[in-house]
Amino acid sequence: MTTPAEEKLHDYRFEGPLDSDSRVYEAWRTAMDVRKFEIELYWKRGAYFWTFIGVALAAYGALLAAKDMEAETRSDALFAVACLGLVFAFAWYLVNRASKFWQRNWEYQVDVLEDAAIGPLYKTVFSKSGGRLFDLTDAYPFSVSNINQLLSLFVVSVFVLLIIYANPCFGAACDLSVPKASMLAFSLAWMGILLWWGLTSSERGKRRKSPSTPLRIQFSKRELAHDGEIDLPARRAPTEVTGADAETAPAAAPSGWLQRLCRALLGDDRR
Repeated sequence: MTTPAEEKLHDYRFEGPLDSDSRVYEAWRTAMDVRKFEIELYWKRGAYFWTFIGVALAAYGALLAAKDMEAETRSDALFAVACLGLVFAFAWYLVNRASKFWQRNWEYQVDVLEDAAIGPLYKTVFSKSGGRLFDLTDAYPFSVSNINQLLSLFVVSVFVLLIIYANPCFGAACDLSVPKASMLAFSLAWMGILLWWGLTSSERGKRRKSPSTPLRIQFSKRELAHDGEIDLPARRAPTEVTGADAETAPAAAPSGWLQRLCRALLGDDRR
């Protein structure tokens, strides 16, 4: 039995007929579909990165277990594998944040459109009052995306520790060889590239305080060559232009052999 205050709090406002042909309803359906699609991509991207991270961890463990390798060679290999895993783990963290951004965008779209489409169904959340955080069998509103981002940061820190383990640095005892220094600089450079160039063009424009340039698309229409015989309309005979019209008339198109000669000398820029 609900109280009048609870009925007012959860007023769905479903009065009136459902206009499934309206543009608002179609926009709401599109927003729901894209939101579901973004959630599916969120987990598919996680599986993609976990494949590379798992391979990096397995390779690191195999190198640790190898006994027939020289100490310096194994140290360089461990360092390289840890740097590779660090880049992929950092990219996974950035992709998690990007996926959350676009998923939240479409959730906002649903929140805005659903009142006029079907009513406030998605934005209304029912939960048992008095939920306790440390009750191990009770439901609690944790954020799945936040937990995944924290997990990706944990994996990043694990690879940082693996890099340190592959080449321990303690004061003057740090001996960073040229291959290790090169690999570390290369990895850090790519992490910076991912951090900056992974942003959208509009976001980079905001950070540079410069307006984003419009997208310009250039296309050309290709001509199709046919091997068989095709019935084409008869070519009209050229009309003779005389008098004052001769000065303003367009130049006649070059003949076939002249056109092929021009293409041979200047190149065919249609490809």
